Amino acid sequence: MISIAICDDEDYMLNELQQKISTYMDTNELLYSIQLFNSSESLLYKKSHFDIIFLDIQMDRVNGMEAAKQIRKKDEKCFIIFITVLKEMVFEAFEVGASNYLIKPLADDKLSRTLDRIIKQLSDAECQYIIIHKGQAYWQIKISDIYYCEVIKRKIYIHLKNEIMDYYDSIESLEKTLPTNFFRCHRSYLINLNYVKGYENSNAILANGSSIPVSRLRQQDFSQAILKYMKNRGK
Repeated sequence: MISIAICDDEDYMLNELQQKISTYMDTNELLYSIQLFNSSESLLYKKSHFDIIFLDIQMDRVNGMEAAKQIRKKDEKCFIIFITVLKEMVFEAFEVGASNYLIKPLADDKLSRTLDRIIKQLSDAECQYIIIHKGQAYWQIKISDIYYCEVIKRKIYIHLKNEIMDYYDSIESLEKTLPTNFFRCHRSYLINLNYVKGYENSNAILANGSSIPVSRLRQQDFSQAILKYMKNRGK
């Protein structure tokens, strides 16, 4: 089930977007739910997780951009799509990790292409797991939940959103099982580029507040990896 929120202070836009999105979802035989909000305050008050959020920017009191910033503090994974007449705020949209910036009146083909890309990413994320062997047990770990991995002596520590899993293995072996959005920034660390929010004093700053060292020999490769990741995400 794909959960979708539409937030716009104009009723006709809420209804138009709901109809367009419903048509796309039904055509592609997808399970979904849509909730409508006529203000940013009502969306923020809901405190629910949505897979996709469509946000108007021009709204009274709390505008869509400010709402997106508040949403991002609590939810790093949701896809935010701005629907607006304001072309000049496109750069601010990327600061909050928006998936797209669509101009009103909304073109059906651009909406469809945006949803095609997002649905594929949601599907891929749900399907990607690694299996680790710990003692006599095997554990399945969702790759998108991994912030970073570190090795201490012979033990791997996988830092997830809500816990840390540890087991015996080499970081070289783990690196081979992870997708290309993981970067070996140090001989002891693998970081998920999806969660890199900054770089300061030779450390990668992750979305959970962790500061991970980037070795001097890997700093240039790290910069190139970040640029490549951003370009691929933009596609």
